[in-house]
Amino acid sequence: MFLERDGVRLFYETQGKGDRSIVFVHGLMMTHEVWRNQAAALAEDFTVVTLDLRGFGDSDRPETPYTLETFSEDIHFLIQTLKLERPVLVGWSMGVSIGMAYASWYPETISRLVLVDGTPQFVASEDFPHAVPPEMAEQLVKGLQADFPAGARQFVELMFPETDADNIKD
Repeated sequence: MFLERDGVRLFYETQGKGDRSIVFVHGLMMTHEVWRNQAAALAEDFTVVTLDLRGFGDSDRPETPYTLETFSEDIHFLIQTLKLERPVLVGWSMGVSIGMAYASWYPETISRLVLVDGTPQFVASEDFPHAVPPEMAEQLVKGLQADFPAGARQFVELMFPETDADNIKD
């Protein structure tokens, strides 16, 4: 299904009909499909919503900046439109950063925030050396800007060396 915010179509799926709800937010270069197994397992007791963030999966890819604020506003719009009452918000990887931003701007709209395998900072710095080296991050951004499908494959190969990058969905 789709909902539209400011001319951008956002894809989402809903499973289950529980009184409590969960909204799952995927990571970088992923889609709502990454949550397939979790959604199926939880749909018996919860209303489960998985979405494709703008620029990912079946959602539109507008030529505007993709920011934590924009992603958070999209999620807020989804929660309001679907009339979800204080759902649990679950974020994985990049979804962790989005979830933390969302919770800081709209804390009263969620009951819980679940953060799965994320980092508070993607690019390493002097005070946080536990992230991607700046040179590698710059190389990734340049690769994505020059040729997004090839850059995405490079990213997947970097993150998951055993993955056959030819099987990546464009």
